[in-house]
Amino acid sequence: MNKFQNKYRIPSARATWWDYSSEGLYFITICTQNQETLFGEIESEQMILSPIGKIVEEEWLKSFSIRKELY
Repeated sequence: MNKFQNKYRIPSARATWWDYSSEGLYFITICTQNQETLFGEIESEQMILSPIGKIVEEEWLKSFSIRKELY
């Protein structure tokens, strides 16, 4: 049974020409609802992390020690 009957399908944002199983460098963009600045502010071209931003940074850095596919 096709639960959503393709009603909520959107075109893929993936590049059709790229093999995503190959090694590569990727940018990660995190968007927040209503473009809220939850993770910090940029002051004098420096990112000043908010308390939530510091948690995200800690978890991101931890990812490299617990996930072998990241390096």
